[in-house]
Parts: sequence; C-alpha cells; structure tokens
Amino acid sequence: MSKDTMTISTQLTVVTCWCGMTYAIPQAIYDHMLHKRNNNERQSDTYCPLGHIWIITGKSDLDKERERAERLARQLANAEEDARSERASHIATKGQLTRARKRADRGVCQHCKRSFVNVARHVETCHPDKIEGQQRLLP
Repeated sequence: MSKDTMTISTQLTVVTCWCGMTYAIPQAIYDHMLHKRNNNERQSDTYCPLGHIWIITGKSDLDKERERAERLARQLANAEEDARSERASHIATKGQLTRARKRADRGVCQHCKRSFVNVARHVETCHPDKIEGQQRLLP
C-alpha cells in the first residue's frame, strides 16, 4: 500500500450555502462561477458538504447595467416631458402677457375692463413704436 501526498498552495474563498453551511472553495472555482453568473450563463453545479447544489445568487453585472440603462432612459424621458411642459407653459404665459399689454396700450383697465381715452391717446402719441398691428385710435 502506497501513500500519496500532495501539497497545494491556493487561495480559498469562504462561502455560505443556502442551508447555512459555511465552507471554503478554491478562489479559481468561485471566480469561474462569478464569471458565468455575470455573463448570464449557466453556472456549474457546486455542492456544499451536506450535498446541496450551491450557486452564486443575486443580480449579475449585466442585469445591473441593464437596470441602470432603463432607469436613465426613464429619467431622460421625464426630463424631456418636463421641458415640453415648460415650453408650453412659456408660450401660454407669453400670449397672456401680450394680450394684457395690447389691452393696456388701448387704455383698457385690467380690473374693471373700462376704456380710458387719455391712456390710449398717450400711448399712441408718445409711444407709437410700441403699438403692434393695432388700428390708430386718434383721427
């Protein structure tokens, strides 16, 4: 009867099976399993000392990057919608301001909607360049 001996110098990684068993496996095997998980490939079956099949769980790097890309796409879509909404709001506000300015140029009070000739006359005589496309009030 012969006795064989072997000396191995390798790094071990401590892992825990889903059953709670903690044990060590060679770092090369762990790296190989991690590589397969990160590339969404089927992992090799590895067994804990109690005989359970053990694999690395959790999201792969590819899954994490896909989720990150989807999250950024949603943020971009939200930002574009916010910008569109702001442009529409700006256009509406600009129209309201233009309308109010034209009414004021014609001498219409913004509160009671009455017209005052002296304000309209002042604008027409002293600021004719400010009246855009309006008919002249004075004969």
